[in-house]
Amino acid sequence: MADKHSRDDSPELLADRIRKNVRARIEASLKGPALPDNGTAHVETLPAVEMEADSLSSVDRVSRTSDPPVRREPEDDFWDLGKPKPKVYAKPDFTGHSLSVTDVNGADPEPEEKPVKAAASERIIPRDEFEAKHGSSGRVIRTADGYRSVPTSDYRRRTGSHKPAPAAQPAKKRAVNPEDSLVRSYRPEGFLIDRIDVRCWESEVEFYGRFAADARTSHDAAPVNSPDTQITPEPFFSYVPQYAHMTAKQVESYRWIRENIRHGRTPSCDMPYILLYIYEIINLPDVIPPEEGVKLLTNIWLGYRRTIPRLDSLLCEWFSDYCMIHAQPMPAQILPILREIVPKAQFKEFYLNLSEDALSEIGRILIEVSSDYDFRMSRYYEPNRDLYEKHIPAAVSAALKAQFLSRRGIFLFDRTYKMTRDSFCGAIVSSGIKRRIDLEFRSFTRRADSRELVTALVKYAENRLRQVAGVKAKLGVDRITPEDTAVIDAYFAPMIPEKKQKRPAEDAYMPVDYMKNYESEDSGFDFSAAAAIERESWVNTSRLTGDEFHESIPVPEYDPDEPVSALGEISADPTLAEQEEPEPAADAIPESAPDNAVPEPEQTEDNESADDQIRAGLRAALAGRFRAWCRENSLYEGEMADRINTVFLDEIGDVVLEDSGSGFTLIEDYREDVEQWL
Repeated sequence: MADKHSRDDSPELLADRIRKNVRARIEASLKGPALPDNGTAHVETLPAVEMEADSLSSVDRVSRTSDPPVRREPEDDFWDLGKPKPKVYAKPDFTGHSLSVTDVNGADPEPEEKPVKAAASERIIPRDEFEAKHGSSGRVIRTADGYRSVPTSDYRRRTGSHKPAPAAQPAKKRAVNPEDSLVRSYRPEGFLIDRIDVRCWESEVEFYGRFAADARTSHDAAPVNSPDTQITPEPFFSYVPQYAHMTAKQVESYRWIRENIRHGRTPSCDMPYILLYIYEIINLPDVIPPEEGVKLLTNIWLGYRRTIPRLDSLLCEWFSDYCMIHAQPMPAQILPILREIVPKAQFKEFYLNLSEDALSEIGRILIEVSSDYDFRMSRYYEPNRDLYEKHIPAAVSAALKAQFLSRRGIFLFDRTYKMTRDSFCGAIVSSGIKRRIDLEFRSFTRRADSRELVTALVKYAENRLRQVAGVKAKLGVDRITPEDTAVIDAYFAPMIPEKKQKRPAEDAYMPVDYMKNYESEDSGFDFSAAAAIERESWVNTSRLTGDEFHESIPVPEYDPDEPVSALGEISADPTLAEQEEPEPAADAIPESAPDNAVPEPEQTEDNESADDQIRAGLRAALAGRFRAWCRENSLYEGEMADRINTVFLDEIGDVVLEDSGSGFTLIEDYREDVEQWL
């Protein structure tokens, strides 16, 4: 088996097998259908293949007769990057180019006319045919009302060249003097806005000029369906809705929706219908009177703001612009939603420019706009929801009204603001309707300290409401004046229960007429009895000291005629004074105590009792130097504050020291309680 395997793998047999296979394949390819131009070229390759096979067999034959072949590993050419490619440099040739000076301030060159693929809804009219009928180039768009032309020359970009562009239309000149552009100047009612100047828009832009014409045409068209007819509006979507974007069914739906809004109804529909009607009201002040336009915008706003929340952010700007341009006051129907729309408005003073009678509503608005603390997030809000919603805004409004009447706090009005406002930003408005509004006003929401003052009022009002509800925990309040606290205290005074002194009943721990035992007798002082008591005391003294009591020591009897000393004492016998021990001399007092003597304990700050430390810490906190006192006595400030707060949690149910960021300080509301405890 080994010999057969070696014979089969011999080079001679292998070369013969290769030669036969190559010849067979070449002959088969020559007989096939796909032949080259000259088939002999393939036949000529056969001798070459045979020569290669012969050389292979001869080499293998020689190698077999000589030494056994050595197996060589293939060379690894992984790191062989090859020869670098030669760089070919072609010298530039500028013979076919020409350079000339270009005027950068010149007009843009006319665009080359290229074939435009027209959609199914558009039809392009040749320039010559259109100019013969209409006088300018353009295109015709198919709309719901039929075909109409859209000029293309107005959309070309203008440049700042000294010479007008060849196809540009002569621009209308605006008045150079600002006074000539003044449309209206007036002072509205209220205490914030001092002056409003309405001026023309300075630039001529005819981009939306066609929309105003279409709006007038659509406004005069009667609806196809009666407003009382119940229909489902056709779906309509457009980022910038225009009349040309609607189909015939959408036009019918729009006119039906518009007629319902005119009658005070707000049927459900898509937002582009509402925006289109708002644009129509803004662009047609000469057709729709401003008084009627304000009512329509108010009905749209109140009727659709829940289903279309985006209306708040749009109409809070466009509505104020419309009212200021046409000198219309804000309607009273907007008051209930002021707390929701004022935070979204840029010019808040328009909605806050109310009369003094509406100061209570302003207080509720400021809680939403200018307070850093939301009382609805309090942990005591849910159990006392009705009390919180009723009394906190009312108490804050009372304090703000007092500030307004005395012109202090946020109502100081020590600065006048000026602002220039572009009207109807983001709306489709023609340049003839768009206006520039110059404003002079005062503000109580733009002050730097407005938020701090309103936040302090809200917190203090909640503290008093917690006292009404029986909650002992209080909020820390900063920057509140005594005048404001007096107003809020007066508001909550009728609701705060009076403190009752807890006195135990007399018969709870003593019998009846027990205190009569401690009453003084009416018979007076008995001096004879006092002398007998003194005599008995001397007998007891002799027994204790070991000295015998001498009867010769006279004890004075009571003599009613003898005067009593000023202190009411019985004068002693002079012989008793002689027996008293004389006081030791100063030099007889030892300088130092004996070694076995126990010194009396001294009360120092180092070995004070725990109660004394708490008292000393509280006195330091009352003086505003709690941190310095802790450092002086080598005490940890946080641990000492915890010990003090633990005591008062048992006493009043709340802590008296709070971390203010720069150390623990005393809560001012508990100063009286701390002083009473001390």
